[in-house]
Amino acid sequence: MTSSLPRSLFLLAVLALVAFSPADDARFDLVLAEGRVMDPESGLDGVRWVGIRGGQIAAVSETPLDAAVILDASGHVIAPGFIDTHAHGQNDANYRLFAMNGVTTALEMEVGTGDVEAWYGARAGGTLIHHGASIGHIPMRDGVVVENTRPGRGLRGGR
Repeated sequence: MTSSLPRSLFLLAVLALVAFSPADDARFDLVLAEGRVMDPESGLDGVRWVGIRGGQIAAVSETPLDAAVILDASGHVIAPGFIDTHAHGQNDANYRLFAMNGVTTALEMEVGTGDVEAWYGARAGGTLIHHGASIGHIPMRDGVVVENTRPGRGLRGGR
């Protein structure tokens, strides 16, 4: 019986080490350290460490996290992407600039487009950020005015 006690203590010690040791998956690919995290959904607004694994946020912590790469985000805001509902310049060069400013969705809601199918078709291969457009009053008005200002028609044609 006395010989089994040290073995039990050894097994207990091993279990304790396993239980309280950081797991392999505790290390992140990237950590954004000490940035101001602002999350409108949860109401969070505070300095945190953000752990990213496999391209996705895996942890938000008040205490330091470990990673292969740690970026100092102090003095910067970490937030889910911003939505710009009045975004002109719907092309790859502008999408890149939007992304650099934290915009992850750019919507052309003012001028819009006269041909939604063609507008989305031009972006069918994918873009750097999310995008969208409305049917624009300007293209629609221009189509009506141009059509109705031809000689013998509409507004000036006396028809």
